[in-house]
Amino acid sequence: MHNLYLGETISRIGLIIVAIVLATVFVARAAERFPSFRPQLFMAVIWRMVVLAFFLLWVVPYYVNEKGGMDALKYHYEGLRISDSIRHGNWGIIKLGLGTKDTTILTALLYTPFGGDFYGFFAISAAFSLIAMLLQFEAFYIWYPGKHAKIYFALLAFFPSYAMWSGLAGKDSWIALGLGMASLGYSRSLVKVTVKSILLGGIGLGLITVVRPHIALMLVVALATASILKSAKSKRRGHNPVNSLVLRVAGVLLLLLPMILLIDRITSSYVGMDAAGSASVFKVGTNVAQGNAHGDSAVEAQTFSGPAGFLAYLPEGLTNVYLRPFVGEGHSANMILAGLENLLIAILLAGILFRRPSRFKSLSHPFGLFAVVMTIELSLLFCIFTNFGLISRERAQLLPFFFAIAAIVLPKKRKKRAQVGIIPTYSPLRHQGRYQASVATYRTTGAGSEVAANS
Repeated sequence: MHNLYLGETISRIGLIIVAIVLATVFVARAAERFPSFRPQLFMAVIWRMVVLAFFLLWVVPYYVNEKGGMDALKYHYEGLRISDSIRHGNWGIIKLGLGTKDTTILTALLYTPFGGDFYGFFAISAAFSLIAMLLQFEAFYIWYPGKHAKIYFALLAFFPSYAMWSGLAGKDSWIALGLGMASLGYSRSLVKVTVKSILLGGIGLGLITVVRPHIALMLVVALATASILKSAKSKRRGHNPVNSLVLRVAGVLLLLLPMILLIDRITSSYVGMDAAGSASVFKVGTNVAQGNAHGDSAVEAQTFSGPAGFLAYLPEGLTNVYLRPFVGEGHSANMILAGLENLLIAILLAGILFRRPSRFKSLSHPFGLFAVVMTIELSLLFCIFTNFGLISRERAQLLPFFFAIAAIVLPKKRKKRAQVGIIPTYSPLRHQGRYQASVATYRTTGAGSEVAANS
């Protein structure tokens, strides 16, 4: 028993040290690249530690005692078993699959050097969540610095459910990390296509594919759509001749279409779609809706017979994703907190919807289009869920892209007085000189020009 206790202690200390080292490296890197955000970075680290403590001291005991368990426990015990076999040279125990199977393998690989510990598992996952947030922020900052970035960081770093659910041990933390890597890889590729940017995006996409292939499929479709729409817009403005437009669109399709078809096949196997076509898609959607319509936070299950029925349900589904439970509708601590969060989201939505059309021009940049398409795709996916608790958890994948739209559209134009009169402040689309200076600085130093952004 003494040796067993000692082994668990060593495993816990080893995993926590790895988590601290990973978080420290990426926070120090962000502090160096974005010096004006250092106070916010410090507060974000403190906030993540508070969220982790809350999760371990309140959420985990609640799920274990009241709900009979949680997925993280399953990944933990399976990871212990597989990692022990790996250390004894039995690599044949690794059976590749999709979703849960690959999550247990990833957990086992984490446990192989030091052994496994449940609290260490959550510490590593919290570090992944923090790293994912920093990667998403850098991807956004490259193209939208200044006030846009300040709003985005505040939303992404301190929104409670994103901090909590993106750090959940298991699939959620891996997905958050994969989305952050893929977003930054794409953002950097828009500056200059390099081996590093392709490798970063490819690793993120691969990580998402093995855990949740349907999210990977949406990601690739969003990349292709953003690239094609931007090419078409440039052609309408006369920036690209017809031949250049055709070549660019053909290049995008040639590069991404095989990937889309491959991930689509993997996704069909993962979700159990037996045939191509809308009927099979809506059948899967009905199964998902009916499969999670249970528990205290469940709503009425839906049956989707076709596109017309889905479109009729869409307003209610989107309301569930963004606004429900309403404030006062919750009958538990979790639902009350979710209602308060949804009130903030309602304010953001109102601010976005009532902005002048000129504010939305900034979304025409490829990265802005990418965020818009991802928001639409993930909103349509999550609106079929019929459990508020599950929606709140899964919505953590949507929030980085929705917050990007809010941070791009919401800031008001500041006016500064100069000797020659009033001049508008920095805008990444209208003030090309400063915008190009920021990109040029990023190419040489790896970070945007905060001086240009705030001047």
